Amino acid sequence: MSEITADVLAEVRGRVGFITLNRPKAINALSLGMVRDLLAQLLAWKDDPQVLAVAIRGSSKEGVFGHFCAGGDIRFLHQAGSTGNPELEDFFTEEYALNHLIFTYPAVYRLYGWHRHGRWHGD
Repeated sequence: MSEITADVLAEVRGRVGFITLNRPKAINALSLGMVRDLLAQLLAWKDDPQVLAVAIRGSSKEGVFGHFCAGGDIRFLHQAGSTGNPELEDFFTEEYALNHLIFTYPAVYRLYGWHRHGRWHGD
């Protein structure tokens, strides 16, 4: 398994790209770095003829399906909003670009587990 960062893991098995969100203590809540890593990996695989499908999953195995993603990192969002951190705007701009990419992605993908983010759905 290749590691983009410790929070996002990626590998190709056969002709399927697997991405694992790896922040189980934060219920895999997305940080700005994770959003950027996901965008970069999906874009790299988008035109790769060796990757026909992509599966995105969470690392936690609690519950029936495990934890997929709690959505955006609320602690970061609160702190950034409270201090006027310009990365707050970056987070939302890039996170929406990630959502758009997922919804228009040419490969079949499936997301496993529960999530709090209202826009990422399986199949």
